[in-house]
Amino acid sequence: MTDPTRPLVIGVGNRDRGDDAIGPAVADIVAERWPNRVDTAVVEGDLSTLPLLWSADRPVVVVDAAVLAGDAGTSTGPGTVIEFDGLGRPWPVGNEGPTLSTHGIGLATAVELARRLDRLPGSLTVLAVTVGDGSLDHRAPLSRPLEQALDALVTRIGVILNLSEPVPYPGNGVTPQGEA
Repeated sequence: MTDPTRPLVIGVGNRDRGDDAIGPAVADIVAERWPNRVDTAVVEGDLSTLPLLWSADRPVVVVDAAVLAGDAGTSTGPGTVIEFDGLGRPWPVGNEGPTLSTHGIGLATAVELARRLDRLPGSLTVLAVTVGDGSLDHRAPLSRPLEQALDALVTRIGVILNLSEPVPYPGNGVTPQGEA
């Protein structure tokens, strides 16, 4: 049984769908780098199980591939990391929120379900990694831009969870919301 207060990194995505594997790939690296300091999990498909992994004392980081729509999708290239506080405000769900997801229940719905069940984690940082058109093909490898983002993602997680010394942003595409 894992310690319910130990940091948790969740990689969301399917290992067999190209850039959708970014979350699991990051979770694997984090597990290797800090095996006794952080728990990791990989969740594919339906994210309704996420609240079962969370506890009020546990800091959580979720890494997931993101397809951006409209102007946001054209202004960011594949491998750009968008970081935000997943608990800062209620997520739009149902008719108010996103309707397309490769997950039966997406992250927004899982967070709001946890809010209603009083199962929110102590903190929730979301690292959404933008992917390009056609990069989610079955059996495709990670694209070069996402491979190049792996080290920056793992380093950022170390900083977020106080697992390593803070490092300045070296122009690696990881920009916390509000620091752009």
